[in-house]
Amino acid sequence: MSTTITLTRGELLTRVGLPGGRGRLRFGALRTGVVRTMVNPTGEAPAGSCVPNRRAPLDRRAPASSLEVLLRFAAATEEMAAARGQLAFSAGRFGPMTVAETSRHLLTVFAQGPNSDVLPYWKMAALIRPLARFAAPGAESGLALDLPARLLEQEFGHGRVARFEDVDFPAPLTHEPTRRFLTGTGLPEDDGHFQLDTEIPLPTLAEYCAEEDTATELPQGVADLIRLGCLTEGNSLVLDGRTGTIFVWNEPEATLHRLNTDVSTLAFTLWLLRRAKTIDFEAEAGKVR
Repeated sequence: MSTTITLTRGELLTRVGLPGGRGRLRFGALRTGVVRTMVNPTGEAPAGSCVPNRRAPLDRRAPASSLEVLLRFAAATEEMAAARGQLAFSAGRFGPMTVAETSRHLLTVFAQGPNSDVLPYWKMAALIRPLARFAAPGAESGLALDLPARLLEQEFGHGRVARFEDVDFPAPLTHEPTRRFLTGTGLPEDDGHFQLDTEIPLPTLAEYCAEEDTATELPQGVADLIRLGCLTEGNSLVLDGRTGTIFVWNEPEATLHRLNTDVSTLAFTLWLLRRAKTIDFEAEAGKVR
């Protein structure tokens, strides 16, 4: 014999609660007593902002039809990120099949209830957030991620992913996992965000600046830095040949900022950005590949 327990809206907040504040959805303001600006007497979660003294954008649609629905959507999204609860089936699993199953499950959860008109935000969450499960944590490669075979070719197209040979590497590139990745998996030649140098062997940053006759102060440890290509005008993507870390070198300001852990996370970031732009949410919601 099963018993159904129904909580009031007040009990939903006091006994169940809402996620504390990771990602796009943040509910920390509930602790300060501004819940009255979020939830009206009918339980509907309005579209207006919950920040005091800020005009609410009244022309926007509510994020959910009620507090209960908002709680259910947020909880399902968090379960996806942690691979627990109803989405525990994805724990330890990676690849296209896991991504498709997770997306379909989230879309089904979001479509449940009397009002199945799911906002684009939740469709995007169901289609984009599971993409993180394409790549497994690095074990075999020695890098941060183990990317599926042919992942980049399938997205960027055959012949648009460049691989290097040992003769293309300058002497400072001693990080073996990075060398294996660049020769085996490679990087996209041009994805709109990053343009890879492919016409000449990879230069060190010092060699590049000398060749371009760039009068700028080079950063400390420049001997280990290798230029991979161009991000935006005046910004180069550089690799620490000793550790594999990826940096952005801003030439006008002569500054060096860390961008990615290594080439695997760089490649996966470029793949995610391109994949997200190619999703037609209206057409693909409900029929995820």
